[in-house]
Amino acid sequence: MMACGAVANIVKSSLGLVGLDKAIKQKQQSLSLEAHDCANAIPDLSNMIKAVQGLVAQCEDLKLKCYEEMDKRKKLYNIVQETKVYLHSVGKLQPHCNKVYKRFAMRKNKFMGSNKNQAKKTDINCDATLKSLFGGRDKVGMLEISKLLSPDFPKISKLPWSMEPGMSLW
Repeated sequence: MMACGAVANIVKSSLGLVGLDKAIKQKQQSLSLEAHDCANAIPDLSNMIKAVQGLVAQCEDLKLKCYEEMDKRKKLYNIVQETKVYLHSVGKLQPHCNKVYKRFAMRKNKFMGSNKNQAKKTDINCDATLKSLFGGRDKVGMLEISKLLSPDFPKISKLPWSMEPGMSLW
């Protein structure tokens, strides 16, 4: 009888499992129906998902284009900065040249204006400094100046460091 009682218990427990299995299947079906109801409640869900995926792809394309444009702008910015530096340095050279020209013109006018012979414009009236240079002469012609000063300036070929073709000073 013991064997029959054990078999009866096994049958009862298996019937309990069968009942449990049925309960699980019913719960699964009800959850599946709820999921389908939720999906049907939102119309065109698959179309919306496709649209969102398309927007994400467009966003990625726009990001790439934005990075390319940023690279182009950086290069252009660097070129503009180099040009500004170049123009700034060139702009500074011009006023400096003008200053040099003005100073030279002032000195020339000062020297030539006060010392120039008004009667004969090619002659220079010598002051004390010029008289010492030109051997005590009162007037010197512009063409005579180089002749009078040439003994004070040695010829280049006589200098010990004279340049020959292919040689350098340093």
